[in-house]
Amino acid sequence: MYNFISEIGAVLSPVVAGVLRDSTGNWGIPLILDGVLLAASCLFVIGVSTKVIHPVSVQPVIKRDVP
Repeated sequence: MYNFISEIGAVLSPVVAGVLRDSTGNWGIPLILDGVLLAASCLFVIGVSTKVIHPVSVQPVIKRDVP
């Protein structure tokens, strides 16, 4: 799934940058957008925790026969 999402970005990025360049006449806006997306992705990577969370062990339930 991660690779699929990356490929969507790889396909759409040149199209969006080209449309922005054609509409504004310069490369400033597409490059600023790329920088903002890069900074946001860096913040997301920094926010990922490397701490491994182990599941809480569950004690077995002892069934007793009630008379």
